[in-house]
Amino acid sequence: MVIQPQYDTVFSFDKNDRIAMAGLRNEFKTLINPLTGEETGVIDYYFITAKNIKLKLKDTQFQDSVLVFPNQQELSLNYLNDEHEFKILFNNKVYLFNKSGRQLSSGFDNIFKSDLDNFYVTELYTELSSEILRSKGLIDTTGKTIIKCENKHVVINQEDSVIYCCSAVFNRNVSDEVYDYSGNVIYTNKNHIEFSSKHIHVYKLYDPKEIYMISDDLKKDEFGIEGEGFYYLDHSKALIVNKEIWILVNLQTGKKQKVNKDFYLSTINTIAN
Repeated sequence: MVIQPQYDTVFSFDKNDRIAMAGLRNEFKTLINPLTGEETGVIDYYFITAKNIKLKLKDTQFQDSVLVFPNQQELSLNYLNDEHEFKILFNNKVYLFNKSGRQLSSGFDNIFKSDLDNFYVTELYTELSSEILRSKGLIDTTGKTIIKCENKHVVINQEDSVIYCCSAVFNRNVSDEVYDYSGNVIYTNKNHIEFSSKHIHVYKLYDPKEIYMISDDLKKDEFGIEGEGFYYLDHSKALIVNKEIWILVNLQTGKKQKVNKDFYLSTINTIAN
């Protein structure tokens, strides 16, 4: 591996010698300390491959590709980990690249790994009435947008390989949706989707009282259980809480069983301790 000596600083390559961050002194720029009046040199930062090729960042808000980046601060060592992807910070936005130097995303306020290795969660922040709203989406490691970044919640159901999203919280005219892993919509509902698998969907009604509706696509049937909280357990079993009445329900068969609240909490505490 040969790095040309034009760089003043070259940070360590990742473990497979693919990507490094390099600093080059800019001879045409200086910074002046407002307190001391002292001039200091400006360093332009690049990401380079082992063949000394600079990474290019493209975004629709910029006419030309971007080669020069500010000091990455907390992201400066991000590309050294064992992941196949890394993040670059530019113009207060985060962009995702793979270790081969290919850009995988446009700019977001945050990007982080999901519970599955091949998906990343994207976030955009907007301020409304002095409150920060976080919109979420999902992209995969090929750069494909699986879910647009416009949802309150994005939940991956690994047990049944689906993704369900809550967008109705932001806009009552928009339905909540369920997707497969390729980003195809397989179910929609104008009400809030609390849980979903491929064929069973749980949505919540609030008026005149709080009811969880369990809908089965295969049986073309649905039923409701009054409750204030829904907790999915596993293997199509869920706990629905309504004040002092707790109900264990099999979402596939519809079988319901009352649960002793005190015994249930005692059992959880015993397991936790």
